[in-house]
Amino acid sequence: MSVPLFGSWQDLIFWLAYIIISLILLMGFGLLFAHRIQNENLQITITIIFGLLWLLFMFLSIKRSYNSVPEYERLVIFRLGKCVGAKGPGPILILPIDRIKTVDLRVKHQEVPHEACITQDNVQIDVDFVFYWRIQQPIWSITKVTDPEESIKLLATALLRAVIAHFPFNDVLNRRESINDMLKQKIDEISSEWGVYVTTMEIREIKPPEEIVKSMHKQREAEWLRQATVINADAQAQALKLLYEIAHSIDDKTLSLKYFEMLKDLGQGESTKYIFPLELTDLVKPLLQSIYKGDKGNPMDGNNPTSGDVPKRNNTPSENKPIGNNPPAGNKP
Repeated sequence: MSVPLFGSWQDLIFWLAYIIISLILLMGFGLLFAHRIQNENLQITITIIFGLLWLLFMFLSIKRSYNSVPEYERLVIFRLGKCVGAKGPGPILILPIDRIKTVDLRVKHQEVPHEACITQDNVQIDVDFVFYWRIQQPIWSITKVTDPEESIKLLATALLRAVIAHFPFNDVLNRRESINDMLKQKIDEISSEWGVYVTTMEIREIKPPEEIVKSMHKQREAEWLRQATVINADAQAQALKLLYEIAHSIDDKTLSLKYFEMLKDLGQGESTKYIFPLELTDLVKPLLQSIYKGDKGNPMDGNNPTSGDVPKRNNTPSENKPIGNNPPAGNKP
């Protein structure tokens, strides 16, 4: 059971014994010294002086032992080298033989900038992270670890490298929350023995090498270009489909109107233009058809051979006579 101001009944009893014993000793010496003096008035004066000295001694002892502990702090008490507990918050009286250690229970933050780590696929990266921690067990933070702040920082740095080494580079970039949770769990498993609790662990920045950054930019640029090409092709396909549907549903009058509007737009420019209207083909088309039919189906007269025909020759008896040493026709043997 705790007692306000004194902390426990043992401390209250000790304080009462301390006051009584100091009073007996100091007043005893005063009375013993005054008894040797024959003058009664001097004896009273000496007794009053020793009484005032005792009051001054008790005032200084209480002033030295009094502590006003804030809500966010605790006092760890060591009595003759042994830890007897933690006190606070509020007004506390410690014994003159006690030694105290102040422990802050507020949440603290620790930054670790640009910690070099190696991923599972042997990519060296710089990780910038921050974590928040606080002390839950004031006695353990004093008796089981020398410097909680420096110890938790070194532990977080070592475990960060170990956790990053189990992930490839792409997972390190995409799974920050998983890495934060895993790192926090591993730190708590060890720091809980020190009375220290990690509240939050956050990776703020991951800085890969410049070569990998350039490769990532090129890869992302190629992906954007591919998506833009696909979207553009899809849009053109939809536009052509819509144009095809409209072209099949439009009538001749509307088509003629759009044709005249196009001719008007073409004529607005200042440059010289040569425009051949579509009606010209309608005028030339019958002539071309007649020429084509004339070349294909108009035969020549029978006396004139057609191209490619060779006239046949009639073989006469004179043409079948042998040539060479034959005698002339008028000479008979």
